[in-house]
Amino acid sequence: MLPVFLLLLFGALQTRLLPQIPALAWAAVFFSIIFLAGITVFHGETSLVATCALGFYAWGYFILLRRWQNKARSVRITLYLAGALFPLTLIWLFLVNI
Repeated sequence: MLPVFLLLLFGALQTRLLPQIPALAWAAVFFSIIFLAGITVFHGETSLVATCALGFYAWGYFILLRRWQNKARSVRITLYLAGALFPLTLIWLFLVNI
């Protein structure tokens, strides 16, 4: 749930409050928080590959949010919510098939 919360929080911050900061910087902060949370919560048992994948996904998500910020409000809200919930849905589908 932490990645979903951070994607929603950073997505709102980077489009509304701090648009001058590049999307790559937001993705780097997202990656750092997820990686450090994984190290502290799971005592070093975090996957660097999975965290990098989430970081690259966040980068693309933030860029897409910026490019679509002039679209209709319903499209922006749908993109905002669906984009944040997509990684959680993929993880859930993966765990169901194990």
